[in-house]
Amino acid sequence: MLLLARLTKGGQQFATKNLVAGIVLGIPNYFSIYFLIMALGNFGNDGAFVYPVANVATILLGPWGRLPVSGAARHPGRVGLATAVVALMLISYQEIVAVL
Repeated sequence: MLLLARLTKGGQQFATKNLVAGIVLGIPNYFSIYFLIMALGNFGNDGAFVYPVANVATILLGPWGRLPVSGAARHPGRVGLATAVVALMLISYQEIVAVL
């Protein structure tokens, strides 16, 4: 709607590449929400478990997206990743014990 308003006022040009980029970014975003809802359903709508695990997993996977650009993670980054792993294990401790 914002794009339509800007197009009618003449303040912005329509570019096909922006539409393609929006679709390319929108599909993973849609499925991330879909899988988050599925995870909530599988864990009995326990958001106290699912949301922190999803956030820590995002933190853990973030450096692999930057790896081709910036090389290996620096020392503070490694400490942060190790802290994220420990936090993930502490958060999911009850789920791990329930499986064992």
